[in-house]
Amino acid sequence: MMKRWSLLVAVFCVGCGSVRAVADGADAVAVSRAAAKFYMTIETGTPGQADYRFIYTDRAGHVHIYAMKDGALNLAWEATTLGSRATSMFVTDLYADGKLKLVVSTVAGRVLIYDLATYQQEWENLQQRYTRIDYMEHANLDNDRQQEVVILADDRVSIFDGYNRNVQWSSTTPMVAKFMVIGNVDDDPQLEIILNTGRIIDSRFYNIQFETDQPFGDRLMLADVTGDGYADVIGEFPDRTVRVFDVWRGREVW
Repeated sequence: MMKRWSLLVAVFCVGCGSVRAVADGADAVAVSRAAAKFYMTIETGTPGQADYRFIYTDRAGHVHIYAMKDGALNLAWEATTLGSRATSMFVTDLYADGKLKLVVSTVAGRVLIYDLATYQQEWENLQQRYTRIDYMEHANLDNDRQQEVVILADDRVSIFDGYNRNVQWSSTTPMVAKFMVIGNVDDDPQLEIILNTGRIIDSRFYNIQFETDQPFGDRLMLADVTGDGYADVIGEFPDRTVRVFDVWRGREVW
């Protein structure tokens, strides 16, 4: 029988963004599987173990982190000073020093970096202001030690150096998009920045490498559906339909 543990389960009201905590017994793996379906949630560590963290944001602009203690999930930390709704967040070893960072962007143009071990805010984009941030992602684009953060802000794409904390590149022409993924979808060695609107940007030369006549979808993921060794773009639309696009061959496959 799978080990069961007591925890506080966050019950989400999808339309209104409200949240309440209820005491219940729950299966660690089942809770983890359910949490993975929510867009603005992150899990780190092993479900049911002391290193487990469950992170989510709400419409009030708060970030909540729950941690395991005495066999239950308890609120370990809460950020209430974002000032507006978060548009994206991720946890990564941003500086390649073995320390995890929580990076959050907001609809009002803020980028904040927190240390996941201490929950201390380490940095904010006070010098590089944005009016609005729609989304951001992270990847090692240039094969140095640290990661880069790609930001969709003010209808531009910007590449932010995670270590030096400066903008390496920003598009000079409008690049309107609300979502993106980063990965290698063709036969060259560098990664591509895939925008949900159908544009693909080469991460080395910063040019538009490919463009479709219709969007890939509202939310995207990459997977080799065709079995040719290259990742395909899988897009989900508001009506819950799915489009699969093979970039290497330049055609829609599903």
